[in-house]
Amino acid sequence: MDLLALTVAYNDNDLLSDDDELIVQYLETPFFSRRVYNGSDLYSTLRDDEFLKRFRLSKRSATFLLDKIIHNFPNTFNRNAVSPMNQLLCTLRYYATGSQLTACGDVIGAHESTACRILHRVTHAIASLYSEFIKMPVTVDEQNNVVAKFYDIAKFPRCIGAIDCTHIKILSPGGDYAEIYRNRKGYFSINTQCICSANLLFLDVVARWHGSVHDANIWDNCAQKRNFVQGVYNEKLLVGDSGYSQTRYMMTPLPENTPSTRGEKLYQESQIRTRNVIERTFGIWKRRFPILSKGINVKLRRVPGIIVATAVLHNIAILQKDSEPPTDEDIPHIHDIPIAIPTNSRTLSRSIAGNIERTLLINEYFARL
Repeated sequence: MDLLALTVAYNDNDLLSDDDELIVQYLETPFFSRRVYNGSDLYSTLRDDEFLKRFRLSKRSATFLLDKIIHNFPNTFNRNAVSPMNQLLCTLRYYATGSQLTACGDVIGAHESTACRILHRVTHAIASLYSEFIKMPVTVDEQNNVVAKFYDIAKFPRCIGAIDCTHIKILSPGGDYAEIYRNRKGYFSINTQCICSANLLFLDVVARWHGSVHDANIWDNCAQKRNFVQGVYNEKLLVGDSGYSQTRYMMTPLPENTPSTRGEKLYQESQIRTRNVIERTFGIWKRRFPILSKGINVKLRRVPGIIVATAVLHNIAILQKDSEPPTDEDIPHIHDIPIAIPTNSRTLSRSIAGNIERTLLINEYFARL
């Protein structure tokens, strides 16, 4: 009796304890002798809107993605192998629901163990596209294009990206160091730093820090900060919340109740409206792939790959002009409230220099608008 027959028997309540011999017989069958049920052709049978609702990518985007990663699928000519498209759909279904792998395997008629291997293989293949779809603008033309789109939002000058961190919920990793993954809100998470563009594309994603780490510490230890310090981006600026130190390349909001002059008020309004794109990006990203809010229930070492893979998929969906996912009240949007940054001599000196840069920007630009 094969796996499909066993499943039907279980569903009909025909297979009880007196049929345990059938289960043992199946489990003792060599793996490569078992029948792999390929399931229905969901890509062809579902309407476009049904496909988008279930897998969070349009058929056009799914085909585009499959062409990019098709070389990662072995045994495509084996009649018992799960087709590349079904492997992709199994993975997308996991991202779209955050359910158990058993349920995701049922979508394509595969066993849980098969679904697990498919998930990790496809996730790795998608995450490997990071450098192609998630990248900071390097050339002058690319930078000017990004700056122009940010300027159209609220007339903030020289802005090349909006930065913030968000917590991605995970299972407790266990062990002696599990508590370092517990964030200030009480649950286990990966604190993920992202930079986005005005059209909600991810430009940079850092998904390797445990939940108790402060946003500013992640920024201080990432490669993009070194690029800004070294002037790679030609004096362009980032906008961030008050959780980051004010520097010559990081523009943060003025303290509350501080704006008094016309220039300061215009700066504050422009900075907040421009920075809002990163909040919108997080909201769409987590609505498109609810697993990011509900919690990633795989081993810790697999989590960063899933975070990066969903970020790549988010960019592909925007580039392919997929519609935004509908608002789901059952999926909470986790808003991270910035907290005070520990002050030392180095951060104080950087903050003083940054305050001078911000004052010059206010007096020489915003005060003249």
